[in-house]
Amino acid sequence: MHKQTLHMHRQFLSISRNNSMSYLIVFLALAVMFFVNSAEARKSNKGYGPVVHDSVRYSGFHAKIPRQFGPGSWYGKEFHNRRTASGQTFDMYGYTAAHRTLPLGSIAKVTSQVTGKSVLVCINDRGPYVYPRIIDLSYTAAGQIGKHLNKLTVEYFTPEHLSLLGPLTFNTAKYFGFTADHQPMIVPLYACTNLEVFTDFTSAVKRHQTRQSMEQKTGNQAVLMIVPDMPTGKSRKPRMPKYTYLVSSVSPELAQSIMLPADK
Repeated sequence: MHKQTLHMHRQFLSISRNNSMSYLIVFLALAVMFFVNSAEARKSNKGYGPVVHDSVRYSGFHAKIPRQFGPGSWYGKEFHNRRTASGQTFDMYGYTAAHRTLPLGSIAKVTSQVTGKSVLVCINDRGPYVYPRIIDLSYTAAGQIGKHLNKLTVEYFTPEHLSLLGPLTFNTAKYFGFTADHQPMIVPLYACTNLEVFTDFTSAVKRHQTRQSMEQKTGNQAVLMIVPDMPTGKSRKPRMPKYTYLVSSVSPELAQSIMLPADK
């Protein structure tokens, strides 16, 4: 009986070893297929990753604007009120987004190629980490473009673009900003009326939208400007630059003269 039991035990161990080896071979084969397919996907998707195009001429300036083309995603309730990479608290109802590499504090203009709608967001978090998604929008920002995120065009305005300033006097100061339809431009301060000041990007965007609705009857154009805060002393460098956001209106005449692209 003892010999028979020992023989059966040895047979079981032999079968177990063979099964383990089979599982290992299958696992390795699947792993190789995954990496090969992933590499091929990256080769075939030429639009993946930031692409710097030729110099783009906007109203009052030209600059090389990094752009990306590809699918995006959104995140909401699961991450609401959690801490982001910038140290800010994530607000699913705000106008923010996550990007893997761009400087925190960058402003992105995200346009759905399906709906044609666009939205402005501030990069304050890191992600997405699922290939080939290029940007992760907050719940509300995604809703602004219809949640059609499979085909996006994203333009990024980094701190170096946002720091395009003129001399800081009322008659000559100029700030980087956006029109109501999110076209980038340089706005002369003398052209602005009913100036409002915000320290939070989401609050400024919401006011920008409200202001444009109010100005439709007058023909005025609402503008959102971004003003970098001046550094004070030798304080520790923050994770993302600090900005002051200005919301204002300009008259139809001034809007026509300063908001048309300079090459038209």
